[in-house]
Amino acid sequence: MTFESRFALLGRAQAVLLLFVLLLAITSAVLPQFFTTGEFSTRTNTAEKTQAAGDDLLLYRTIIARVAADEPYYQVVSQEHRAGNYPLKPFVTVRLPTLAYVLAWLGPIASYALLLSLFVITLWAYWHRLNGAFFDSGRRITGVLLIAAGASIVFHTKQAVLHEVWAGLLIALAVALRGSSRWYWAVLVGGAALMIRELVLPCILLMTAFALFERRWREFSAWVALIVLFGVVMIAHASQVAMVVRPDDLSSQGWMNVGGWQGYLRSMRLTSPLRAYPDWIANIGIIMACFGWVSWRSMTGLLGTLLLAGYAIIFMVLGRPENFYWGLINAPILLLGWAFLPQAFKDLGSILLRPKANWT
Repeated sequence: MTFESRFALLGRAQAVLLLFVLLLAITSAVLPQFFTTGEFSTRTNTAEKTQAAGDDLLLYRTIIARVAADEPYYQVVSQEHRAGNYPLKPFVTVRLPTLAYVLAWLGPIASYALLLSLFVITLWAYWHRLNGAFFDSGRRITGVLLIAAGASIVFHTKQAVLHEVWAGLLIALAVALRGSSRWYWAVLVGGAALMIRELVLPCILLMTAFALFERRWREFSAWVALIVLFGVVMIAHASQVAMVVRPDDLSSQGWMNVGGWQGYLRSMRLTSPLRAYPDWIANIGIIMACFGWVSWRSMTGLLGTLLLAGYAIIFMVLGRPENFYWGLINAPILLLGWAFLPQAFKDLGSILLRPKANWT
Protein backbone atom coordinates (compact mmCIF):
# COMPACT_ATOMS: atom_id res chain seq x y z
CA MET A 1 0.00 0.00 0.00
CA THR A 2 1.29 3.46 -0.88
CA PHE A 3 0.64 6.59 1.13
CA GLU A 4 1.92 8.89 -1.59
CA SER A 5 -0.34 11.61 -2.92
CA ARG A 6 -1.28 11.94 -6.56
CA PHE A 7 1.37 14.66 -6.82
CA ALA A 8 4.17 12.16 -6.17
CA LEU A 9 3.79 11.09 -9.80
CA LEU A 10 4.68 14.56 -11.12
CA GLY A 11 7.94 15.74 -12.60
CA ARG A 12 9.62 18.88 -11.28
CA ALA A 13 8.29 21.15 -14.02
CA GLN A 14 4.78 19.85 -13.44
CA ALA A 15 5.10 20.39 -9.69
CA VAL A 16 6.23 23.97 -10.23
CA LEU A 17 3.33 24.58 -12.60
CA LEU A 18 0.88 23.08 -10.10
CA LEU A 19 2.12 25.34 -7.31
CA PHE A 20 1.91 28.33 -9.66
CA VAL A 21 -1.73 27.48 -10.43
CA LEU A 22 -2.43 27.15 -6.70
CA LEU A 23 -0.86 30.54 -6.02
CA LEU A 24 -2.83 32.06 -8.90
CA ALA A 25 -6.10 30.63 -7.53
CA ILE A 26 -5.40 32.02 -4.06
CA THR A 27 -4.44 35.43 -5.47
CA SER A 28 -7.59 35.60 -7.59
CA ALA A 29 -9.68 34.71 -4.55
CA VAL A 30 -8.18 37.31 -2.22
CA LEU A 31 -7.23 40.40 -4.25
CA PRO A 32 -10.66 41.21 -5.80
CA GLN A 33 -12.09 41.82 -2.33
CA PHE A 34 -9.29 44.23 -1.50
CA PHE A 35 -9.73 46.25 -4.68
CA THR A 36 -13.53 46.30 -4.29
CA THR A 37 -13.73 47.44 -0.69
CA GLY A 38 -10.40 49.14 -0.19
CA GLU A 39 -9.59 46.73 2.60
CA PHE A 40 -9.73 43.02 3.19
CA SER A 41 -13.26 41.91 4.06
CA THR A 42 -13.39 40.79 7.67
CA ARG A 43 -16.62 38.83 7.78
CA THR A 44 -19.34 37.59 5.48
CA ASN A 45 -22.52 39.61 5.84
CA THR A 46 -24.49 37.51 8.33
CA ALA A 47 -27.59 39.69 8.11
CA GLU A 48 -27.64 39.18 4.33
CA LYS A 49 -27.37 35.44 4.82
CA THR A 50 -30.14 35.29 7.44
CA GLN A 51 -32.55 37.41 5.46
CA ALA A 52 -31.99 35.40 2.29
CA ALA A 53 -32.68 32.03 3.93
CA GLY A 54 -35.19 32.92 6.63
CA ASP A 55 -38.22 33.29 4.37
CA ASP A 56 -37.50 29.97 2.68
CA LEU A 57 -37.29 28.20 6.04
CA LEU A 58 -40.65 29.63 7.06
CA LEU A 59 -42.15 28.56 3.74
CA TYR A 60 -40.94 24.96 4.12
CA ARG A 61 -42.04 24.71 7.76
CA THR A 62 -45.51 25.97 6.88
CA ILE A 63 -45.85 23.52 4.00
CA ILE A 64 -44.73 20.59 6.17
CA ALA A 65 -47.18 21.55 8.94
CA ARG A 66 -50.08 21.71 6.51
CA VAL A 67 -49.15 18.42 4.85
CA ALA A 68 -49.00 16.87 8.33
CA ALA A 69 -52.61 18.05 8.72
CA ASP A 70 -53.52 15.93 5.66
CA GLU A 71 -53.77 18.80 3.19
CA PRO A 72 -52.74 17.95 -0.42
CA TYR A 73 -49.14 18.90 -1.09
CA TYR A 74 -49.54 20.66 -4.43
CA GLN A 75 -52.55 22.63 -3.27
CA VAL A 76 -50.65 23.73 -0.18
CA VAL A 77 -47.57 24.68 -2.20
CA SER A 78 -49.53 26.79 -4.66
CA GLN A 79 -51.26 28.68 -1.85
CA GLU A 80 -48.11 29.27 0.18
CA HIS A 81 -46.08 30.32 -2.85
CA ARG A 82 -48.70 32.90 -3.75
CA ALA A 83 -48.96 34.15 -0.19
CA GLY A 84 -45.20 34.61 0.02
CA ASN A 85 -44.79 36.01 -3.51
CA TYR A 86 -42.81 32.97 -4.60
CA PRO A 87 -42.89 31.95 -8.27
CA LEU A 88 -44.77 28.86 -9.43
CA LYS A 89 -43.38 28.90 -12.97
CA PRO A 90 -41.49 27.01 -14.27
CA PHE A 91 -42.39 23.85 -12.37
CA VAL A 92 -38.86 23.43 -10.93
CA THR A 93 -39.53 26.39 -8.63
CA VAL A 94 -41.64 23.93 -6.64
CA ARG A 95 -39.68 21.38 -4.63
CA LEU A 96 -40.38 17.69 -5.04
CA PRO A 97 -42.79 16.53 -2.31
CA THR A 98 -40.49 13.80 -0.95
CA LEU A 99 -38.99 15.64 2.02
CA ALA A 100 -42.25 17.35 2.97
CA TYR A 101 -44.07 14.02 3.15
CA VAL A 102 -41.29 12.32 5.12
CA LEU A 103 -40.93 15.13 7.67
CA ALA A 104 -44.70 15.54 7.99
CA TRP A 105 -45.14 11.82 8.62
CA LEU A 106 -42.30 11.54 11.13
CA GLY A 107 -42.94 14.75 13.03
CA PRO A 108 -40.24 17.19 14.21
CA ILE A 109 -38.58 15.03 16.87
CA ALA A 110 -38.32 11.84 14.81
CA SER A 111 -37.27 13.87 11.75
CA TYR A 112 -34.38 15.43 13.60
CA ALA A 113 -33.41 12.06 15.05
CA LEU A 114 -33.30 10.69 11.50
CA LEU A 115 -31.07 13.56 10.38
CA LEU A 116 -28.66 13.00 13.28
CA SER A 117 -28.63 9.27 12.55
CA LEU A 118 -27.74 10.00 8.94
CA PHE A 119 -24.94 12.27 10.20
CA VAL A 120 -23.50 9.49 12.39
CA ILE A 121 -23.78 6.90 9.60
CA THR A 122 -21.92 9.26 7.26
CA LEU A 123 -19.08 9.65 9.78
CA TRP A 124 -18.93 5.87 10.17
CA ALA A 125 -18.78 5.41 6.39
CA TYR A 126 -15.85 7.83 6.10
CA TRP A 127 -14.06 6.14 8.98
CA HIS A 128 -14.09 2.97 6.87
CA ARG A 129 -13.41 4.75 3.57
CA LEU A 130 -10.31 6.48 5.01
CA ASN A 131 -8.86 3.20 6.30
CA GLY A 132 -5.36 2.96 4.86
CA ALA A 133 -5.46 6.44 3.34
CA PHE A 134 -2.82 7.85 5.72
CA PHE A 135 0.49 6.70 7.11
CA ASP A 136 -0.45 8.50 10.34
CA SER A 137 -3.63 6.85 11.65
CA GLY A 138 -4.38 9.97 13.68
CA ARG A 139 -5.06 11.82 10.44
CA ARG A 140 -7.86 9.37 9.78
CA ILE A 141 -9.58 10.73 12.90
CA THR A 142 -8.89 14.24 11.64
CA GLY A 143 -10.55 13.38 8.32
CA VAL A 144 -13.71 12.15 10.04
CA LEU A 145 -13.79 15.27 12.25
CA LEU A 146 -13.50 17.44 9.14
CA ILE A 147 -16.51 15.68 7.64
CA ALA A 148 -18.35 16.35 10.90
CA ALA A 149 -17.37 20.02 10.72
CA GLY A 150 -18.53 20.30 7.12
CA ALA A 151 -21.90 18.80 8.01
CA SER A 152 -22.26 20.66 11.31
CA ILE A 153 -25.31 22.53 10.01
CA VAL A 154 -27.31 19.48 11.15
CA PHE A 155 -26.95 20.83 14.70
CA HIS A 156 -28.92 23.94 13.72
CA THR A 157 -32.37 22.43 14.16
CA LYS A 158 -34.18 25.20 12.27
CA GLN A 159 -32.21 24.35 9.12
CA ALA A 160 -33.46 20.74 9.12
CA VAL A 161 -36.29 21.63 6.71
CA LEU A 162 -33.83 22.73 4.01
CA HIS A 163 -33.72 20.22 1.16
CA GLU A 164 -30.04 20.92 0.55
CA VAL A 165 -29.11 19.91 4.12
CA TRP A 166 -30.48 16.40 3.57
CA ALA A 167 -29.31 16.13 -0.03
CA GLY A 168 -25.77 17.25 0.81
CA LEU A 169 -25.43 14.74 3.64
CA LEU A 170 -26.81 11.94 1.47
CA ILE A 171 -24.37 12.82 -1.34
CA ALA A 172 -21.48 12.74 1.13
CA LEU A 173 -22.59 9.28 2.26
CA ALA A 174 -22.98 8.06 -1.33
CA VAL A 175 -19.43 9.22 -2.16
CA ALA A 176 -18.09 7.20 0.79
CA LEU A 177 -20.13 4.11 -0.11
CA ARG A 178 -19.54 4.13 -3.87
CA GLY A 179 -16.80 1.80 -5.05
CA SER A 180 -17.34 -0.82 -2.35
CA SER A 181 -18.69 -4.30 -3.00
CA ARG A 182 -22.02 -3.11 -1.63
CA TRP A 183 -22.46 -0.53 -4.36
CA TYR A 184 -26.25 -0.80 -4.16
CA TRP A 185 -26.20 1.21 -0.94
CA ALA A 186 -24.61 4.10 -2.82
CA VAL A 187 -27.35 3.88 -5.45
CA LEU A 188 -30.10 3.85 -2.82
CA VAL A 189 -28.59 6.75 -0.89
CA GLY A 190 -27.91 8.72 -4.08
CA GLY A 191 -31.46 8.01 -5.21
CA ALA A 192 -32.85 9.35 -1.93
CA ALA A 193 -30.85 12.55 -2.40
CA LEU A 194 -32.06 12.90 -6.00
CA MET A 195 -35.70 12.50 -4.99
CA ILE A 196 -35.25 15.28 -2.45
CA ARG A 197 -33.41 17.79 -4.66
CA GLU A 198 -33.02 17.68 -8.42
CA LEU A 199 -29.79 19.65 -8.02
CA VAL A 200 -28.21 16.29 -7.12
CA LEU A 201 -28.48 15.06 -10.73
CA PRO A 202 -24.91 16.07 -11.76
CA CYS A 203 -23.59 13.93 -8.91
CA ILE A 204 -25.66 10.96 -10.04
CA LEU A 205 -24.46 11.38 -13.63
CA LEU A 206 -20.86 11.47 -12.42
CA MET A 207 -21.27 8.26 -10.43
CA THR A 208 -22.90 6.65 -13.46
CA ALA A 209 -19.88 7.63 -15.55
CA PHE A 210 -17.52 6.15 -12.94
CA ALA A 211 -19.41 2.84 -12.98
CA LEU A 212 -19.19 2.81 -16.78
CA PHE A 213 -15.46 3.64 -16.75
CA GLU A 214 -14.77 0.85 -14.27
CA ARG A 215 -16.99 -1.55 -16.22
CA ARG A 216 -19.13 -2.29 -13.20
CA TRP A 217 -22.10 -3.20 -15.34
CA ARG A 218 -24.62 -4.06 -12.65
CA GLU A 219 -23.90 -0.82 -10.83
CA PHE A 220 -24.00 1.11 -14.10
CA SER A 221 -27.40 -0.38 -14.93
CA ALA A 222 -28.71 0.56 -11.49
CA TRP A 223 -27.59 4.20 -11.90
CA VAL A 224 -29.17 4.36 -15.36
CA ALA A 225 -32.42 2.91 -13.97
CA LEU A 226 -32.36 5.56 -11.24
CA ILE A 227 -31.95 8.35 -13.81
CA VAL A 228 -34.87 6.98 -15.85
CA LEU A 229 -37.01 6.76 -12.70
CA PHE A 230 -36.07 10.34 -11.85
CA GLY A 231 -37.18 11.44 -15.31
CA VAL A 232 -40.57 9.79 -14.78
CA VAL A 233 -40.90 11.41 -11.35
CA MET A 234 -40.08 14.86 -12.75
CA ILE A 235 -42.67 14.45 -15.53
CA ALA A 236 -45.29 13.54 -12.91
CA HIS A 237 -44.15 16.46 -10.75
CA ALA A 238 -44.44 18.89 -13.66
CA SER A 239 -47.93 17.59 -14.38
CA GLN A 240 -49.05 18.08 -10.78
CA VAL A 241 -47.65 21.60 -10.64
CA ALA A 242 -49.37 22.48 -13.93
CA MET A 243 -52.71 21.53 -12.40
CA VAL A 244 -52.44 24.17 -9.64
CA VAL A 245 -50.74 26.99 -11.57
CA ARG A 246 -52.82 29.98 -12.66
CA PRO A 247 -52.03 32.34 -15.55
CA ASP A 248 -51.34 35.22 -13.17
CA ASP A 249 -48.88 33.28 -10.98
CA LEU A 250 -45.36 34.63 -10.74
CA SER A 251 -42.60 33.30 -13.00
CA SER A 252 -39.03 32.89 -11.80
CA GLN A 253 -36.60 35.56 -12.88
CA GLY A 254 -34.25 32.75 -13.85
CA TRP A 255 -31.10 31.38 -12.30
CA MET A 256 -28.54 32.51 -14.86
CA ASN A 257 -26.26 34.77 -12.86
CA VAL A 258 -22.62 34.58 -13.80
CA GLY A 259 -21.15 35.16 -10.36
CA GLY A 260 -17.92 33.57 -11.48
CA TRP A 261 -15.13 32.52 -9.17
CA GLN A 262 -16.15 34.90 -6.40
CA GLY A 263 -19.76 33.71 -6.61
CA TYR A 264 -18.68 30.12 -6.08
CA LEU A 265 -16.42 31.03 -3.16
CA ARG A 266 -19.23 33.01 -1.54
CA SER A 267 -21.66 30.08 -1.70
CA MET A 268 -19.11 27.76 -0.09
CA ARG A 269 -18.19 30.30 2.59
CA LEU A 270 -21.78 30.81 3.64
CA THR A 271 -22.56 27.09 3.84
CA SER A 272 -19.47 25.87 5.69
CA PRO A 273 -17.88 26.55 9.08
CA LEU A 274 -15.52 28.92 7.25
CA ARG A 275 -18.26 31.59 7.40
CA ALA A 276 -16.96 32.38 10.90
CA TYR A 277 -13.65 33.65 9.49
CA PRO A 278 -12.75 36.73 7.46
CA ASP A 279 -13.72 36.23 3.84
CA TRP A 280 -10.20 36.22 2.46
CA ILE A 281 -9.08 33.57 4.96
CA ALA A 282 -12.19 31.50 4.20
CA ASN A 283 -11.46 31.72 0.48
CA ILE A 284 -7.95 30.39 1.01
CA GLY A 285 -9.38 27.58 3.14
CA ILE A 286 -11.79 26.57 0.35
CA ILE A 287 -9.03 26.50 -2.26
CA MET A 288 -6.72 24.49 -0.03
CA ALA A 289 -9.50 21.99 0.69
CA CYS A 290 -10.05 21.49 -3.05
CA PHE A 291 -6.27 21.15 -3.52
CA GLY A 292 -6.22 18.41 -0.89
CA TRP A 293 -9.00 16.53 -2.67
CA VAL A 294 -7.04 16.69 -5.93
CA SER A 295 -4.04 15.14 -4.17
CA TRP A 296 -5.92 12.12 -2.77
CA ARG A 297 -4.62 9.21 -4.84
CA SER A 298 -7.72 7.03 -5.04
CA MET A 299 -10.91 6.64 -7.04
CA THR A 300 -12.83 8.26 -4.20
CA GLY A 301 -10.39 11.18 -4.33
CA LEU A 302 -10.95 11.52 -8.06
CA LEU A 303 -14.72 11.28 -7.62
CA GLY A 304 -14.72 13.98 -4.93
CA THR A 305 -12.44 16.20 -6.99
CA LEU A 306 -14.65 16.01 -10.07
CA LEU A 307 -17.74 16.49 -7.94
CA LEU A 308 -16.37 19.67 -6.38
CA ALA A 309 -15.11 20.92 -9.75
CA GLY A 310 -18.42 20.21 -11.47
CA TYR A 311 -20.50 22.05 -8.90
CA ALA A 312 -17.97 24.89 -8.86
CA ILE A 313 -18.61 25.41 -12.58
CA ILE A 314 -22.37 25.21 -12.01
CA PHE A 315 -22.28 27.72 -9.15
CA MET A 316 -20.12 30.08 -11.19
CA VAL A 317 -22.83 30.36 -13.86
CA LEU A 318 -26.09 29.55 -12.12
CA GLY A 319 -27.73 30.72 -8.93
CA ARG A 320 -28.72 34.17 -7.77
CA PRO A 321 -27.01 35.57 -4.63
CA GLU A 322 -29.94 34.43 -2.46
CA ASN A 323 -29.38 30.86 -3.70
CA PHE A 324 -26.10 30.61 -1.80
CA TYR A 325 -27.49 27.68 0.21
CA TRP A 326 -27.01 25.48 -2.86
CA GLY A 327 -23.46 25.20 -1.55
CA LEU A 328 -24.78 22.83 1.12
CA ILE A 329 -24.74 20.17 -1.61
CA ASN A 330 -20.91 20.10 -1.34
CA ALA A 331 -20.29 21.46 2.15
CA PRO A 332 -20.14 18.11 4.03
CA ILE A 333 -17.23 16.76 1.97
CA LEU A 334 -15.31 19.96 1.23
CA LEU A 335 -13.09 20.29 4.30
CA LEU A 336 -11.95 16.66 4.19
CA GLY A 337 -9.39 17.80 1.63
CA TRP A 338 -7.40 19.48 4.40
CA ALA A 339 -6.47 16.08 5.82
CA PHE A 340 -4.47 15.29 2.66
CA LEU A 341 -2.48 18.52 2.54
CA PRO A 342 0.51 17.40 4.68
CA GLN A 343 1.24 14.46 2.38
CA ALA A 344 0.58 16.56 -0.72
CA PHE A 345 3.11 19.23 0.25
CA LYS A 346 5.58 16.63 1.49
CA ASP A 347 5.54 14.99 -1.94
CA LEU A 348 5.78 18.32 -3.77
CA GLY A 349 8.68 19.34 -1.54
CA SER A 350 10.48 16.06 -2.27
CA ILE A 351 10.08 16.67 -6.00
CA LEU A 352 11.40 20.22 -5.83
CA LEU A 353 14.39 19.19 -3.69
CA ARG A 354 15.19 16.20 -5.88
CA PRO A 355 18.68 16.27 -7.47
CA LYS A 356 18.69 17.73 -10.98
CA ALA A 357 19.51 14.36 -12.51
CA ASN A 358 16.14 13.03 -11.27
CA TRP A 359 13.89 15.92 -12.35
CA THR A 360 11.92 13.89 -14.88
